[in-house]
Amino acid sequence: MKLFGNRRKKKGRGDGAKKPKAFRVLRTFIVVVVVIMALAVAVTAAWKIVIQPPERSETDPPPAAENTADLNVNADPGEPESEQTGRKDGIYTLLIAGEDEDNGGADVVMLVFFDTDEGKIDILSIPRDTLVNVSWGTKKINSYKNYYNAKQYSMDYDQWVDALKDGVKKIVGYEPDSYVTVDMDGFVELVEAIGGVYYDVPHTMKKADENIYVSAGPQLLDGQNALGVVRFRDYVEGDIERIQVQQGFIKALLGDLLQAENVFKINALLDIYNEYVDTDLTYRNLAWYVDKITTLGISGEDINFYSIGSVANTTAHIKGVSYVAIYMEQWLELLNDHFNPFYEEIMEDELDILTYNDAGTLYATSGVIQGENTWDWAY
Repeated sequence: MKLFGNRRKKKGRGDGAKKPKAFRVLRTFIVVVVVIMALAVAVTAAWKIVIQPPERSETDPPPAAENTADLNVNADPGEPESEQTGRKDGIYTLLIAGEDEDNGGADVVMLVFFDTDEGKIDILSIPRDTLVNVSWGTKKINSYKNYYNAKQYSMDYDQWVDALKDGVKKIVGYEPDSYVTVDMDGFVELVEAIGGVYYDVPHTMKKADENIYVSAGPQLLDGQNALGVVRFRDYVEGDIERIQVQQGFIKALLGDLLQAENVFKINALLDIYNEYVDTDLTYRNLAWYVDKITTLGISGEDINFYSIGSVANTTAHIKGVSYVAIYMEQWLELLNDHFNPFYEEIMEDELDILTYNDAGTLYATSGVIQGENTWDWAY
């Protein structure tokens, strides 16, 4: 059941200056968290609505390859196999995609892995340049939306979303249970709708070419200044310090959002939600998520961020185009440790990843490189 029917036309697309890409992953996460929390307030007030967990996409692991036994030559023959198989009951996954304001692609792709048994949330960022095994020229994870728009499939909004879900499945071995796509123009409006965010700005932030002028110290930030805080990047410690500031801002934002007086602003928050977010989650599903998070007492310490960029060559080039090429051994370790919903391990030959082998030769883990001779910017 879709929460919303047809894709709505966004307001103001193409108006004003383009926004830098550096802060989009954070901004997408902020927008998604804020709108979901806003929805939770509405659902809590409407007590007659019964919460309902989202449907899960798969209950069985990917089919094992015929030579799986050969791959496990180092296993101890005396060690008994696990009696548990299939998908773990307490795992739910969510795909988050942020729509690119510059060229129409899915500029931000994240997989949220919610373990209700362990009481933790792991979030995987998939860089926009991640190399994927597709038939068209630009073999990047963010190209799915461009490709289907260019083919004029965009009349059916679900077309590119389904394609992106399939693209993520090639990388992680399963299709995400649900999706949320975000038009990221709503960040300033969201901050304004809750009356600003009270935050102790650690440093004076000035960047004339990006119109950032924020003084240090505790203060109530309006939408534009909040935007400046998450965009600012000129720190002595570089990205490490910038991420710390951004995480501090997220906590302050959520704290202000949950203030009792914001219950009376629910109409404005829902208007923003309806304008900037599309999802296949129902209100009851969203209420279930919030109820689980609240009941489990999940805090910032229980939310962990990971990136495929940490297990990949981020400077790969093919035909003069930059790509992020996954290191398979490191990726499989990260995947099975934090993003595997099955009892069985996910193996390389159960994925369809385009990358390099130890000899530096491009190959597909599925055995077939799609569109091998199409390496250009054409769709």
